Amino acid sequence: MSSGIRRKICRSFVCLVASVLLSGCHEGSQLNRPSSLPIPSSVPYFLTAGASVGLGADAGHATISVKVQNVEGAPMQDVPVMFATDQGTIDPANAMTLADGTTRALLTASVTATVVISTRTLSQKLLVTAQAPPVAGP
Repeated sequence: MSSGIRRKICRSFVCLVASVLLSGCHEGSQLNRPSSLPIPSSVPYFLTAGASVGLGADAGHATISVKVQNVEGAPMQDVPVMFATDQGTIDPANAMTLADGTTRALLTASVTATVVISTRTLSQKLLVTAQAPPVAGP
């Protein structure tokens, strides 16, 4: 075999190996990438909470508002929500979300309280600065 033919065969072989390696690298990066598992829309994904602190005659009270949404941002109805506090009382301690994904509880405390709001899969801490209720006169 002549050296010219050997070079052509060698170049063809090198090109073939290079193309296999390059396409293998491209496909390999796709195969090694972790796949994202779909999150069912029936699972609570967002828990948003806030407090509205009472003033004046309503001092010592705060309304805790909660919204629960699925992964698509749609409100979730009938999700059990638990409320707990380290100061004062909270009523109710357990509630279900309404059709708009919301529920509420009333905190009664005369000092700053930490309120923990949770579903079966999510939780959030909320620091609520309450004002002491006015002192009743004689």
